[in-house]
Amino acid sequence: MIYVIDTGYAGTHIDVVTSTSSDDIGHGTAMVEYIKDYNKNANITSIQLPTLTPSSCELIQLVESLIEKVAADDIVLFTWVIKRDSCFDLVVSRLALCCVVVCAAGNYSSSISEYSPCSVIGVRTITALNKSGTLAQFSNYGQGTIPMFGTNVTSSSEQQYTGTSVAAAIYTALITRNSSPRFFRRAFKLLSRKFANELL
Repeated sequence: MIYVIDTGYAGTHIDVVTSTSSDDIGHGTAMVEYIKDYNKNANITSIQLPTLTPSSCELIQLVESLIEKVAADDIVLFTWVIKRDSCFDLVVSRLALCCVVVCAAGNYSSSISEYSPCSVIGVRTITALNKSGTLAQFSNYGQGTIPMFGTNVTSSSEQQYTGTSVAAAIYTALITRNSSPRFFRRAFKLLSRKFANELL
């Protein structure tokens, strides 16, 4: 199961589990669609953030509720970052002991050490590449991060997004298709060719 923590889900995939059919911003819906584009068989639960600007306490409560339900092969995807919060990081580090945690690096052209939860040890933090395969100018960066394409990526619904959240969604889709490093390297190479051709 992939747990996507974002603004909600209001799309057409009837197999997506969600507690609400609302998404005023549309970002959460788009991230679910990207995952489905790259892994149509992905099992997804959409978890809507309590507000657009949740407090640290609200985020901690949300993560603590997940710790109680996730299995070792589940993935929790954070498509966003907040300013570094040591209390929130501590809870996310506990979550990372229970399942796979993937996080967007953030779009501030800064070190991931300034943000949460992307700087937590054990979290797979995804930076964004442009279509030429180099780090996107907007992407946060840091040691141990994982690069993935995240610039002007068009979804099956013809929406186009740019950001580390897109990169994290695509990465999540790929590792749920096949967790082997060999498969990931092959998929990454194929994506490199696809996006390079779009530049021609």
